[in-house]
Amino acid sequence: MVDGSLRPIARFVTDPPPIRFTEPEDIRHEGARLHHYAIREDESFALKRGTPSASALKDRYTDHYYRMRNRNDVTDRTALAFAGRFDPVWQAAMALPGVRHLHHLCCLDYVERLCRHQGRNPAADPRWQHHRAEADRAAP
Repeated sequence: MVDGSLRPIARFVTDPPPIRFTEPEDIRHEGARLHHYAIREDESFALKRGTPSASALKDRYTDHYYRMRNRNDVTDRTALAFAGRFDPVWQAAMALPGVRHLHHLCCLDYVERLCRHQGRNPAADPRWQHHRAEADRAAP
C-alpha cells in the first residue's frame, strides 16, 4: 500500500487487518482527494444497518457507530477546488460507449434498494424517475 506520493505505508502491510485508519502525516493531496462519509444520509445508513461490513465481515453499523461517525460538524467544500480537473475526466468517462447508461442503471438500482428497504415504490421517487429517464436516453 502506498500513499499519493507513492511512498509505502508500512503499517498497512505489517498491522493486522481489517480496519485501518490513515494517520494525518500519511495524507497527501497531490493527485486527488477522496471524501468518505461513513453515514452520508440516514436512509443509506439504514440500508447498511444489520449487514456485515465489507472489511470486517461483521455488523458494525450499530447505534454506537452512527453516533461516532455521523460527524458533520463543519461544511467541507475543499473537493470543489478539484472540479476543473474532475469535470473533463468525468465527461470523458461518460462519453465511453455504455458508461453513461451503466452509471444511471447503477443509480437506479441503489434508489430501488433504498425505497424497497423503506417499503416505498421506487417509481414514485424523483431520483428514480430522473435516473430512469437518463438511462433510457443513454441506452445503446
